[in-house]
Amino acid sequence: GWTKFNLINDEDENKIFRALGEKYPAVTRFLEPFAEKGQKRYDQGDFWWELRACEYYDEFEKSKILWPGISSEVTAFSLDQNGLYGNDNNQFIVSSERFLLGILNSRSTKFFLNHTCDFVRGGFARLKISYISNIPIPTPLDKEVSGELDKLVTQILAQKQNDPAADTSALEHEIDELVYRLYELMEEEVAIVEKS
Repeated sequence: GWTKFNLINDEDENKIFRALGEKYPAVTRFLEPFAEKGQKRYDQGDFWWELRACEYYDEFEKSKILWPGISSEVTAFSLDQNGLYGNDNNQFIVSSERFLLGILNSRSTKFFLNHTCDFVRGGFARLKISYISNIPIPTPLDKEVSGELDKLVTQILAQKQNDPAADTSALEHEIDELVYRLYELMEEEVAIVEKS
């Protein structure tokens, strides 16, 4: 609907297209040959040249945990607090919970996803929401452990912000140990996860 400009109450499509052409002549010249096909599209905005508005645009503005839909690394989750927009292959959960980010990037989750995701050419994992939504997140969550996870993830984020190449492996190991506790893994089970 933004292409109406100051013709907000006007419904004359031709008049609005001409107004669009005055502001963006190259765009309208490009679009004109597609008018007939565009008018038949089911997936359009207020006019044939517009895209339908995404129903969840406001979700992008929120803090979120996001990840690529296809990745060489199954635990590729990151925290966005800047309202970034991704392309059609990005996935996200509206959440700023750092303990959740810690669980998602843990070795336990890596083990789980390596055994549940499908992989495509070159060994890339397809990290579809259907796989991610099946990650068992312990509930109720132990407050002490989740607080520790939150603190460790905050430290990693701060170090990586200062130096993206910073070695945070010791902190990541601590997170893994806490996640093992959350899942109440036995020593033998931890060894299987660590070995993989």
